[in-house]
Order: sequence, then C-alpha cells, then structure tokens
Amino acid sequence: MDVDLVRNWARDGLLPTFHDLLKESAWCQFELPPEYASGMVWPSINTGLHPAEHQSGFGIQLIDGSYKLRPRRSSDIRGQPFWRHFAEQGRRIVVADIPFSSIVPQFGGRQFLGWGQHDWIGGHGSEPAGLLNDLERQFGQYPLRLSMDYGHDAKSLQKLRRDLSDAIDARTRMLRFLAKADDWDFFYAAFPESHVAGHLLWHLSDERHPAHSAGLIAAVGGGLRETYIRLDKALGELLAELGDDTCKVVFFSHGMGPNYHGDHLFPELLRRFNDARDKNGTSNELIGGTERVWRMTIGRLPANLRRVAKIGVPLTIRRWASAKRSQNPASWRRSYGFAMPRLDGFSALRANLVGREPDGLVAPGSDYHSYITALESEIRSWTNAETGQAAVDRIYKAEDFTDPLTLGGRPDMMVWWSKTAPIRTIRSPRLGSVSGPWLDEKSGEHVMHSLFLLHHPEAAPGRRKVSGMSPTDVAPTLFELAGLEFCSVSQGRSVYADLFAACQQRNRQAGPK
Repeated sequence: MDVDLVRNWARDGLLPTFHDLLKESAWCQFELPPEYASGMVWPSINTGLHPAEHQSGFGIQLIDGSYKLRPRRSSDIRGQPFWRHFAEQGRRIVVADIPFSSIVPQFGGRQFLGWGQHDWIGGHGSEPAGLLNDLERQFGQYPLRLSMDYGHDAKSLQKLRRDLSDAIDARTRMLRFLAKADDWDFFYAAFPESHVAGHLLWHLSDERHPAHSAGLIAAVGGGLRETYIRLDKALGELLAELGDDTCKVVFFSHGMGPNYHGDHLFPELLRRFNDARDKNGTSNELIGGTERVWRMTIGRLPANLRRVAKIGVPLTIRRWASAKRSQNPASWRRSYGFAMPRLDGFSALRANLVGREPDGLVAPGSDYHSYITALESEIRSWTNAETGQAAVDRIYKAEDFTDPLTLGGRPDMMVWWSKTAPIRTIRSPRLGSVSGPWLDEKSGEHVMHSLFLLHHPEAAPGRRKVSGMSPTDVAPTLFELAGLEFCSVSQGRSVYADLFAACQQRNRQAGPK
C-alpha cells in the first residue's frame, strides 16, 4: 500500500481502521535508500540483510561471469529468515504466505507459501506438509491472476476488481482462521493485493494521469480506492481477531505512484554516451536477436490475443522467455556499459568491468571511476522536454558503498526518474534529444517510501521521526518488542526506543504476543 494514499483516505474517513491506528499507534514514515528496488525490500525485511548481502536483485538476473540473463530464483536470496530465531528460542510461529520467503520445516509452527502472491519465485509448500492443501480445500484457489494477465479495457478491469475483492475476502477468512487458534506467539502475514491494484488501477484514482477517463471510471469504478477500502476492512477484522493483548506491527514494503519514467529512452541515451566516449565510434544494436525475432512473429499479433494465449503457458516458461528476449550479449560485450532490462520504473547500468565481465572494457580503479562519474554528470543534465524540469530525481552509485568487483549480478548505477509528469522526450545538452512512446502497460509504479506502525499500550501514540529507517530495521525491532535476544547477522538496528518515546520501562522477560 502507498503511505500517502492511506494517510489521505484515512483522514477523509474512507479507511477507519488506519484512521484509528494512526491516531492510537506510534508510527514513522520513511524514504527507502536509493539502492533499494522493489524486489529487494522483502528479502531485506525477511533476512535483515542489505541488498548487497542478500543478493536478490531484479526479476531478471544477470548470470555471473556472462552477458546472459535468467529469471530470479528463491535460492538466489542469501541469509536466514528472522523468524528462525523466534523458533529457536521456543516461540511458536505462523508465517502465512510471505513474499520472497521459503519453508523451513525445522522451524516448526505453521508455515505456508504459494497460495497467492504477486512475485511467484518461492514455489509452493507448507509446514506441516499438508497445511497448504488443507487451506486450499477450505478457502479455495487464489482468485487473482498475475498483473500481466489483465488488460486495460473496461471489461478486463471489471474482472480485476472482482478478483481483487474475492482474493482479499478469501485471504482475510484464511488469516482469521489461523489467528483464532491459540497455538502461536508470532504471527506474520501479508496482503499483496494492493500491489496488483496499484499497478493496474492507479489511473482511475489519479485525475492528472493521461489515462484517466471519466467513461472508464463510470464503467469500472474507483478501483484502487475501493481496493484500499476493502484492505482496511480486512485489516480491521484481523486485528479484532488478535485481541488487545497482542502487540501489533503494520508495515508497508514500498509505495505506489504514477508510472512516469524514462527507462524506455535510457538505452539509446546510454548508447550515445558510450559512442561519444569510444574513439572508434562503435555503435551497437539496442535489441538482441531473440527480441528481434519475437517482434517479427509473435509481436505482430494483437495484444489481447497474445495475453489470452500466454495465460495457458506455464509461468516458468514465460519467465524464461522474458529473460531470453531481454538479453543482448553480442552488443553488451562490445559496450562500456549497458542498460539492465525489465525494471520497475527506474533504470540501471551495468559497467563492462575488466575482471568481472568476460570481455570487460572498463578497467577497475580510475578508469571505472571516470566512466561512472562522467555518466552521472551526463544524466544529471537531462531534462523532460515537455516540462523543462530535471528528468532524474536520484542516482545511486555502487562504488560509493562497495567494491564494484564484488557486486555479483547487481548494477553499478541505479537511476530514479522524476514522477512529476510523463517522460516522452529527454533532452541532453551533449547528446541531443531522444523521444519514444511510453509503452509500459502499468499506469502505476513503485515509489520507494514506507510506513512502520506499532500498536502497543505502552507506545506513546503519534508520528515519530526515525533517522535512517531501513527495511533491515524491522527484524531487530520485532525481537526487542518480544523481549528476545536478537542473534542474527542483521545489518539493521532496533527502532524500539524511537517508537516508545516517553514510555515507561516495561518488563521484557516474556514479551507480548
């Protein structure tokens, strides 16, 4: 969920559960560090590790020592889930379909994965082994499809709304059933439905969005707002099930905003930048052979027909085909750096570094630093031709934090675009203008800000300013709340003291449920 939307709609009385929580709880709103992409947040929450350590990057991963891509796998995520330490210290756990997690039978309790998620990288499973099958028999199969399986016409969006409603209702009934049993000390659950809704229904609630349409709203309804209202009701029902003696923590992994970015123009600008740096003026193709063949064949079919046809294709094959379409090894090996493909509203550069890439062209040290610094200066000069404003909001450079030779498959630079307006043409004083149609089908995309909320009788209610809050801080805070020793390699810190400002010291020996 997006924290700004929640706060605004709670203030307007549309989200009574969040209205009361924000009034009665200690909470903070914080920006995620610029090295976090959407797919890195949950692994950091679950393991307590920085993205550089858990090594879960993007949906499509660069294969180490090559210029080829493959889909991300759950086995890519390094580190142990923090609930391991709850289990090892005798606490009974329920871990209910958490994104980017895995089932560990040794932890006991009740764990399940793969009933219904946005990112399907963990497979299906449960502990006990038959738990997931029992839940599916009782509450049915997950009603919601992948976001890419829905179109943008009124009929498809109406189906999406119905599926969202059914998914939220079924998940709420399932979680209430699990929470009723008095066999747990730690209960961890997620509602991913806001994710798909934010991607596909953003324009229905944003009057400034180019795709906003009174006719579409008349046919479909508010969409995103109605999804948030259902989620607010679901959360209220679940919290009521937990009772007053339970310490409750609510957090948002990241937010959502309009899908304005210049990633579709970034590869051409980067190509021009590389050409200007290359004395031989070598120019490379922006698309690879697989993508070229796809455009000449399947890509010529109507979009609706392609969408219907791919629904029947197993997800593993679809993910593999997407990775192969996105790679361009013949061109990448001849470039100083290349744009990493298929990202979520931002752009990323991978330098062709000697000693890391098979045919590196940029030497480590001063040559690498010069390349990255020059590219950063170039990017900061870019403007959105339609507004005259800066096209880029933030830039993250890996060399400021770590040795580039140890990055694994992660990028050397991440570029966060301004979301004030659509970006159709970018002007560069040095490279000229680059234009291209905005082809991304999602009207909403990730905004990297979050909420952390603690509802506890001894927590002084109100907003808190927590300096440097990060996803890695979630696990240490939960452990201090539970009165347990935090024996993890987490790189975060507990924000317990920040959220319990002006509180009486309490007995932490047993810790609350």
